[in-house]
Amino acid sequence: MKRVILSLLILTLAAAAYAASPFVTAFRIGEAIRAGDSAYLAAKIEWPLVRESLRRSVGPVAMGIPDPGADGRLSTWQRIKLRLGQRTVDRMVDGYVTPQGLPQLLSYGRTYRRLRGRVEPPRTLANLPERVGRTWSHIKRGVFLSPALVEIEAEDRYNPERHYVGLLQLQGLEWRLVSLSLKLVADLGDIVQADDPDGDFADDDIELR
Repeated sequence: MKRVILSLLILTLAAAAYAASPFVTAFRIGEAIRAGDSAYLAAKIEWPLVRESLRRSVGPVAMGIPDPGADGRLSTWQRIKLRLGQRTVDRMVDGYVTPQGLPQLLSYGRTYRRLRGRVEPPRTLANLPERVGRTWSHIKRGVFLSPALVEIEAEDRYNPERHYVGLLQLQGLEWRLVSLSLKLVADLGDIVQADDPDGDFADDDIELR
């Protein structure tokens, strides 16, 4: 009987560790970006796939560029806007969505907030539980699409209307980020997807985070 109980306890702990592991990886990726740990980022992110997914969502969400997938339904002006704007997005993504570029981009946002009087406390072991709790509070959805694929949606800590949707895949014994996209959430709770062909987001006030 004791062996059965012990076996059930081990299985329960293993299942809990498995269920928590992609969220731990997501947290550590965020911590690595803030710490500038490019080696960890290089190991945990499939950069070509992440860049491709961001190219499709950054333009519509952050710059009011029509969705590239809606090319056949666009007006002439929207097609021009797509061609010119998408080139800017592509250059930005290629330049900053790298193991070295993401920490640099985040440092710009940190400097901007510091100039506005919002100073972030240093990362220490003592405030680790607080950082974990803060990260968890911003996670809005976590779904196992399959035993080896998890989708996590989290709101921006400085702009709750902006959400990040990440896809983590279990490769061997490690979770890796294989997709990342942006979307906006309207005030009334409606999801504003990154496929708005009319460019309704052109006047949004976008701030470096």
